[in-house]
Amino acid sequence: MTTKDTVFIALFAALTAALGLIPQITLPMGVPITAQSMGVMLAGAILGAKRGGLAILLFLMLVAVGLPLLAGGRGGAGVFSAAPAGS
Repeated sequence: MTTKDTVFIALFAALTAALGLIPQITLPMGVPITAQSMGVMLAGAILGAKRGGLAILLFLMLVAVGLPLLAGGRGGAGVFSAAPAGS
């Protein structure tokens, strides 16, 4: 892995975190939609499967550590076991 790959991975993890600042929209069926979904799709489309996956894995590790990076300022390992996990 080159320095360029590492920078792109960190950049897209930061982009996904920044998209969490945009408030979520809840559909009438109770399904929340966040802008972070766009960050995940952009990471895969622009970086490819390997680097995009590593960028999202880095983001998820930061959330699991406890940083409030998800939409609504949530973070910690408990969000992965909640009802709408990851949104």
